[in-house]
Amino acid sequence: MLNIGCHLSAAKGYMNMGKEAKSIDANTFQFFTRNPRGGKAKAIDEQDVKNFLEFMKENNFSQILAHAPYTLNACSNKEETREFALNTMADDLRRMEYTPNQLYNFHPGSHVGQGVEIGIDFIIKQLNTVLTPDMTTTVLLETMAGKGTEIGRSFEELKEILDGVKLDNKMGVCMDTCHIYDGGYDIVNDLDGVLDEFDRIIGLDRLKAIHMNDSKNPFASHKDRHEKIGEGSIGFDTMVKIINHPKLQGIRFCLKLRMNLTVIKKKFKCLENHILCKKAHMIQEKTRKQSFLVFFFFIIFKPCSESTTHSTSAVMSSFHLFYQFCIYIFQCKIYTLIYKFISAYINFHSPIVNFL
Repeated sequence: MLNIGCHLSAAKGYMNMGKEAKSIDANTFQFFTRNPRGGKAKAIDEQDVKNFLEFMKENNFSQILAHAPYTLNACSNKEETREFALNTMADDLRRMEYTPNQLYNFHPGSHVGQGVEIGIDFIIKQLNTVLTPDMTTTVLLETMAGKGTEIGRSFEELKEILDGVKLDNKMGVCMDTCHIYDGGYDIVNDLDGVLDEFDRIIGLDRLKAIHMNDSKNPFASHKDRHEKIGEGSIGFDTMVKIINHPKLQGIRFCLKLRMNLTVIKKKFKCLENHILCKKAHMIQEKTRKQSFLVFFFFIIFKPCSESTTHSTSAVMSSFHLFYQFCIYIFQCKIYTLIYKFISAYINFHSPIVNFL
């Protein structure tokens, strides 16, 4: 099932976000837990939350993604900034329990000249302070572009943080397409290679969400400037490949850049149509190859059944062998290989093949 949504305003509460998401055919969404440039959080309306949880269940919503404010910097060189980050995250995680078993994403922060190792130690210390055994929320580290002194610019840095967290079962990763592309991971030309590297270093089981953002900048620029999907250096085709990648099924995809909801809905439909067309083509090609092989091997076995010198049992045995052979090649999924082998020796301009 495709789990996809966008960033929505939390100003009118959870139920309003749920209805907005449904109106654009989304089954998840992202929201800021509080003012993204400040620290004040709106009071929780418990009845609104209760109605929303029922709405989620009725409409088969996936997990939703909460985003910490940008001002949160757990590895700042200023103690008061780190204290603010600690108190804000602790309060956010307490509030997240009103909507159990959801996701909470944050930027690891910038070490501001202290050095990566010192910054990572501060982040680990904060997480070990705020995470509790009884919490149901999964906290996600976001991949970063490496702008300035940002931590999280590499999979290795995220791995080091995860390794230092005591309650590591409460942790995961949110991958931002713009960030990793700007950070030097070539998802345009080597998506499989990037995912394999992530799996080797961190593990794909840790990947819980993906921010779908195009980039205004060229590859490995380390600048982090988002662009509308299809209008940047990453491109629309890559976004479709990411959403449709077999290793990323079940992940929550979020269009993070704010857009008009009508525009977002059109993009959903475009993505959906692209994926459906691709699947239809694959099914058509698979059926074509299977039909050809059935026809080809039927011709091979058919003379046996037409021979007057063979007994009825021999004919039945021949057709049984033919049937079992077809079942075998389809179950083992080797029909494509056999098809290519036979195709190399057959003139594809013949009437038989043109008919198929």
